[in-house]
Amino acid sequence: MRPKFKFRWPWLLLIVVPMWLAAAVGELLDTRLLETEGVPAWGRMESAKWVAGRRGGRTLAFDAVWEHAGREYRQSFNVSSAVAERYVTRDGQVLETKLELRYAPSKPELVSIAIQPRDPLWVSIIIACVGFSVLCGVIIFLIHDWRQRK
Repeated sequence: MRPKFKFRWPWLLLIVVPMWLAAAVGELLDTRLLETEGVPAWGRMESAKWVAGRRGGRTLAFDAVWEHAGREYRQSFNVSSAVAERYVTRDGQVLETKLELRYAPSKPELVSIAIQPRDPLWVSIIIACVGFSVLCGVIIFLIHDWRQRK
C-alpha cells in the first residue's frame, strides 16, 4: 500500500507549477514591455524607513510615487543600504526625495527605478525553464505511474 503523501504530491505539483510558470512568463512579458515602450520619468520617494534584514544587514523600504495622465501611482521597493545612503541617512533623515524611474504608458503601474533596475531577462528565463522542467517531470512521472497501474 502506498503512503498517501507520495501519491498526492505529483498532483499538487501539477497545480502549483503551472501557476509558477504563469507568474514567470508574466515577469518576462513585463520586463519586455518596460524595455520596448518604457519611458523615463521622475517620481518621488515617500514613507522611507530602514528595515533590519537577515544577518545584520539593512535595507531601505519606501514607496515610489509617480504620475501618468493625471493619476498618481505608487509601488513599494526595497533597496540595499549601499544604494540607499545617497537618499536617506542611517538615522532616517531623507536627503533626496526625487527618483528617476521608468514606466510603461500602456501599463503605468509597471515601473522600475533607476537606482535598482529590474532583474535581467535571463534570470526570468531560467526561472521559467526550471518550472517547465519540473512540470515535464511531474507529467512523465504521472504517465509512468498510470502505466504501471494498468
